[in-house]
Amino acid sequence: MPWDRIGAASFRRVNLLGRVPSATDLVKAEAARASSDPDFRWLVDSIAAAEKLRGEKALSLNLDERKAERERLDAERLARENQRRKAKGEPVFGSLEEMEKSLSDQASSVDGTGKTPDVLLERTTQIMGDVVAGLPAAPETLARKQSPAAERR
Repeated sequence: MPWDRIGAASFRRVNLLGRVPSATDLVKAEAARASSDPDFRWLVDSIAAAEKLRGEKALSLNLDERKAERERLDAERLARENQRRKAKGEPVFGSLEEMEKSLSDQASSVDGTGKTPDVLLERTTQIMGDVVAGLPAAPETLARKQSPAAERR
Protein backbone atom coordinates (compact mmCIF):
# COMPACT_ATOMS: atom_id res chain seq x y z
CA MET A 1 0.00 0.00 0.00
CA PRO A 2 1.37 3.45 -0.81
CA TRP A 3 0.42 4.96 2.57
CA ASP A 4 2.42 2.47 4.60
CA ARG A 5 5.73 3.30 2.93
CA ILE A 6 7.98 6.12 3.95
CA GLY A 7 9.85 7.96 1.24
CA ALA A 8 13.60 8.33 1.41
CA ALA A 9 14.95 11.47 3.03
CA SER A 10 17.17 13.66 0.93
CA PHE A 11 20.63 14.21 2.38
CA ARG A 12 24.06 15.28 1.36
CA ARG A 13 26.98 13.01 2.16
CA VAL A 14 29.70 14.80 4.14
CA ASN A 15 33.20 13.55 4.82
CA LEU A 16 33.97 14.35 8.47
CA LEU A 17 36.93 12.02 8.84
CA GLY A 18 39.41 14.80 8.12
CA ARG A 19 37.91 17.04 10.83
CA VAL A 20 37.41 14.58 13.69
CA PRO A 21 40.42 14.71 16.03
CA SER A 22 42.19 11.53 17.02
CA ALA A 23 41.68 10.01 20.45
CA THR A 24 45.26 10.86 21.45
CA ASP A 25 44.69 14.53 20.58
CA LEU A 26 41.50 14.52 22.64
CA VAL A 27 43.31 12.93 25.59
CA LYS A 28 46.12 15.52 25.39
CA ALA A 29 43.63 18.40 25.25
CA GLU A 30 41.67 16.98 28.18
CA ALA A 31 44.83 16.50 30.24
CA ALA A 32 45.79 20.13 29.60
CA ARG A 33 42.33 21.30 30.70
CA ALA A 34 42.30 18.99 33.72
CA SER A 35 45.59 20.36 35.02
CA SER A 36 44.31 23.93 34.93
CA ASP A 37 40.74 23.39 36.20
CA PRO A 38 40.54 23.78 39.99
CA ASP A 39 37.01 22.34 40.16
CA PHE A 40 38.07 19.15 38.37
CA ARG A 41 41.20 18.76 40.52
CA TRP A 42 39.01 19.21 43.63
CA LEU A 43 36.63 16.52 42.39
CA VAL A 44 39.46 14.06 41.65
CA ASP A 45 41.06 14.71 45.06
CA SER A 46 37.71 14.28 46.83
CA ILE A 47 37.07 10.99 45.05
CA ALA A 48 40.56 9.77 45.97
CA ALA A 49 39.95 10.66 49.63
CA ALA A 50 36.62 8.83 49.61
CA GLU A 51 38.21 5.76 48.01
CA LYS A 52 40.98 5.78 50.61
CA LEU A 53 38.42 5.98 53.40
CA ARG A 54 36.31 3.25 51.82
CA GLY A 55 39.37 1.01 51.59
CA GLU A 56 40.06 1.08 55.30
CA LYS A 57 39.17 -2.24 56.89
CA ALA A 58 39.65 -1.40 60.58
CA LEU A 59 37.93 1.12 62.81
CA SER A 60 39.13 2.02 66.27
CA LEU A 61 36.76 1.62 69.18
CA ASN A 62 38.69 4.18 71.20
CA LEU A 63 36.63 7.39 71.28
CA ASP A 64 39.68 9.69 71.39
CA GLU A 65 41.20 8.01 68.34
CA ARG A 66 37.88 8.26 66.45
CA LYS A 67 37.60 11.97 67.29
CA ALA A 68 41.20 12.55 66.16
CA GLU A 69 40.50 10.69 62.89
CA ARG A 70 37.34 12.74 62.32
CA GLU A 71 39.22 16.00 62.93
CA ARG A 72 41.94 14.89 60.51
CA LEU A 73 39.36 14.09 57.80
CA ASP A 74 37.59 17.41 58.36
CA ALA A 75 40.92 19.28 58.16
CA GLU A 76 41.74 17.52 54.88
CA ARG A 77 38.31 18.39 53.47
CA LEU A 78 38.74 22.04 54.51
CA ALA A 79 42.23 22.09 52.94
CA ARG A 80 40.87 20.68 49.63
CA GLU A 81 38.08 23.26 49.53
CA ASN A 82 40.43 26.13 50.41
CA GLN A 83 42.90 25.00 47.73
CA ARG A 84 40.11 25.08 45.15
CA ARG A 85 38.85 28.49 46.31
CA LYS A 86 42.37 29.93 46.29
CA ALA A 87 42.95 28.69 42.72
CA LYS A 88 39.67 30.29 41.63
CA GLY A 89 40.57 33.59 43.33
CA GLU A 90 37.85 33.30 45.98
CA PRO A 91 38.39 33.94 49.71
CA VAL A 92 39.36 30.88 51.75
CA PHE A 93 37.41 29.58 54.74
CA GLY A 94 38.78 30.00 58.26
CA SER A 95 36.95 27.05 59.78
CA LEU A 96 34.93 23.98 58.89
CA GLU A 97 31.75 25.55 60.32
CA GLU A 98 32.19 28.60 58.08
CA MET A 99 32.65 26.33 55.05
CA GLU A 100 29.59 24.19 55.81
CA LYS A 101 27.40 27.26 56.39
CA SER A 102 28.58 28.87 53.16
CA LEU A 103 28.09 25.68 51.12
CA SER A 104 24.58 25.12 52.51
CA ASP A 105 23.66 28.75 51.74
CA GLN A 106 25.13 28.40 48.25
CA ALA A 107 23.25 25.16 47.57
CA SER A 108 19.95 26.87 48.25
CA SER A 109 20.63 30.00 46.20
CA VAL A 110 22.83 29.18 43.17
CA ASP A 111 21.13 30.50 40.02
CA GLY A 112 17.87 30.69 41.97
CA THR A 113 17.30 26.97 41.26
CA GLY A 114 19.23 25.41 44.12
CA LYS A 115 21.56 23.60 41.71
CA THR A 116 25.32 23.68 42.04
CA PRO A 117 27.59 23.60 38.97
CA ASP A 118 28.18 20.10 37.57
CA VAL A 119 31.92 19.63 37.05
CA LEU A 120 31.60 16.39 35.06
CA LEU A 121 28.92 17.84 32.79
CA GLU A 122 31.19 20.79 32.00
CA ARG A 123 34.09 18.45 31.21
CA THR A 124 31.91 16.27 28.99
CA THR A 125 30.61 19.33 27.16
CA GLN A 126 34.14 20.54 26.50
CA ILE A 127 35.26 17.14 25.18
CA MET A 128 32.20 16.88 22.94
CA GLY A 129 32.88 20.41 21.71
CA ASP A 130 36.36 19.27 20.70
CA VAL A 131 34.92 16.32 18.79
CA VAL A 132 32.23 18.31 16.99
CA ALA A 133 34.25 21.39 16.09
CA GLY A 134 37.58 19.67 15.57
CA LEU A 135 40.46 20.21 17.93
CA PRO A 136 41.83 23.78 17.82
CA ALA A 137 45.43 24.78 18.46
CA ALA A 138 44.57 26.06 21.96
CA PRO A 139 42.18 23.64 23.74
CA GLU A 140 41.09 26.18 26.36
CA THR A 141 39.55 28.46 23.69
CA LEU A 142 36.97 25.86 22.69
CA ALA A 143 33.75 25.21 24.59
CA ARG A 144 33.95 28.26 26.82
CA LYS A 145 31.45 28.64 29.59
CA GLN A 146 28.40 30.57 28.54
CA SER A 147 27.18 33.49 30.56
CA PRO A 148 24.10 32.80 32.74
CA ALA A 149 22.05 35.11 30.51
CA ALA A 150 22.91 33.05 27.43
CA GLU A 151 21.96 29.80 29.17
CA ARG A 152 18.46 31.06 30.05
CA ARG A 153 17.54 31.74 26.42
